[in-house]
Amino acid sequence: MNVEYTGRQYEVTPAVRKQVEHGLGKLEKLFGSTFDSHVILTLEKRRHIAEITVKVRNHPIVGVAEATDMSAAVGEALDKIDRQAIKYKSRWRTKKRQPRKTQFAKTAAKHPLTTVEPSGTPFGRNRPLGRSCRIRPST
Repeated sequence: MNVEYTGRQYEVTPAVRKQVEHGLGKLEKLFGSTFDSHVILTLEKRRHIAEITVKVRNHPIVGVAEATDMSAAVGEALDKIDRQAIKYKSRWRTKKRQPRKTQFAKTAAKHPLTTVEPSGTPFGRNRPLGRSCRIRPST
């Protein structure tokens, strides 16, 4: 986990660094230590703005928050990132494909295997034909 801090008109304090690293530690449980993050802390008049960008597998997760206190802004930004990270991880899990063995078992239960006569097979072999091995006419 690489963390890069940028302070715009603001001096990054050790307390804020500790708060950010603690919050990103929660993300480390989800994604492992293979993500980079960039923390931008900005002070404009009385507005404290925290922008935290986490890049996971070339997918940026951004949390921006504004408050009257920097620690409150950082806390809100970390909460936003946590919600986005959980949503991203759940999407990633649902898109993950099932192993081939279980898919084949499901289709085999629906469609029983059939055999072809020796005269119809090349080289005179008996071979079970499944769903993916059907002989289709070429057009």
